[in-house]
Amino acid sequence: MNTMVTEMPVIGAALAINGVEMPKQWLFEKDRDLEIQDFVFPDVLEGDWQDIVNRYKRLLEGYKGRVGIHGPFFGLDLAASDPDIQSVIRKRLLQGLDACEALDATHMVVHSPFTHWQHQNFGHSDQLRTGSSRPVTAFLRRLFPARRTLAARW
Repeated sequence: MNTMVTEMPVIGAALAINGVEMPKQWLFEKDRDLEIQDFVFPDVLEGDWQDIVNRYKRLLEGYKGRVGIHGPFFGLDLAASDPDIQSVIRKRLLQGLDACEALDATHMVVHSPFTHWQHQNFGHSDQLRTGSSRPVTAFLRRLFPARRTLAARW
């Protein structure tokens, strides 16, 4: 069996708007994947983020690589069971999806709700071991019907 690598993988980049201009030529030369980092912050999502979208559209004119965004995650636990907390998380994720659609991005990255603490305690709790993913799955399924175009991609 030949295990020799004949072609090197093409890596992409995760950048915020102010970091895209410098490696623009590098991104374009192989249409490298780009994960946009600007939409993780609540102040950006609550602000006039359309200006950021417009800057990206100008910067990426002619770009053929895949574009995704990193969704909001600071303080947002997708496994939260409190309905009041879930409503804030839903709002932030929908704001992220708005930005994703405005950019014609193909995906939005979200952080796993599973923590190091949970992993270390799976053996101590049947609920953690068997039931941790159900609330998260249910929450995400309720989120996507509100966004049909992106739900079709999921």
